[in-house]
Amino acid sequence: METNHGDSEKRVRPENHHAANPDGASAISPASVNRKGSLRGEHCINIFISSEFKDRLKTLAGRYDRTMADMIRAILKIGIPVMEGISESEERMLKEYVRLFRKFRDVKNLREL
Repeated sequence: METNHGDSEKRVRPENHHAANPDGASAISPASVNRKGSLRGEHCINIFISSEFKDRLKTLAGRYDRTMADMIRAILKIGIPVMEGISESEERMLKEYVRLFRKFRDVKNLREL
């Protein structure tokens, strides 16, 4: 069964699509409607993961009586600084390797003279 995901982009919402109070006033203040982005857009991430990884997350969440979302938030909070550290270390190692390679090449060129 095929689905056309393009149709969802073409849908047009009515101008007054949010809930209204009984007196007809908008339930959402104009300031919140004019904010950049939507209510979901900028802080919602959709990712695809393997079923094994999802099962591990479910098990971990169940073991510590947390929701899957809480576990993913905690993993991201912990994992981002770790990943930054790993990336910085790789970058330093690569720069050092290139520096040593150039030094070795210069020494080799001096020996040939």
